[in-house]
Amino acid sequence: MGKYPARHSWSGKLLPLQTLAFVALFAVPLDAFAHSKTHHALKIQHPWTLEGQAGNAIVHMTIQNTGSKPDRLVSVSCENPCHAVLQGSSDATAGVPLPPESQTKFLSTGLVLILEGIQKPLTAYDRMPLTLTFDVAGPVVIEVMVEPEQD
Repeated sequence: MGKYPARHSWSGKLLPLQTLAFVALFAVPLDAFAHSKTHHALKIQHPWTLEGQAGNAIVHMTIQNTGSKPDRLVSVSCENPCHAVLQGSSDATAGVPLPPESQTKFLSTGLVLILEGIQKPLTAYDRMPLTLTFDVAGPVVIEVMVEPEQD
């Protein structure tokens, strides 16, 4: 035998590596692909709004409090510029309570987050930053996905 080892063919080993990569892709939890952000005990899941003209927009999202202590969403601010209004809470000026180990959904009805006075049109697939300020967890910047209108 010489100084260098004999060449080996790797072609027989690629199939197991490809299979492993394919399996690993599906082993990742599906929420890893979703648009969400975790901040302390809070998980803000898929914040989105629909594309449209300047004016008002409704933000849809779920805030999950995974902790053992309550928190409260006390304010929302945006850079568009616009003004955020929370509706549907028992006392919107006091914020939105987030009980421990619970999910709070912001939808088109019930608990609603409205962005008023948006200066420029919202275009599909853009992202709009919002700052959510919580009583316990403090401020967190999220990106609201602008989704296309469904025909």
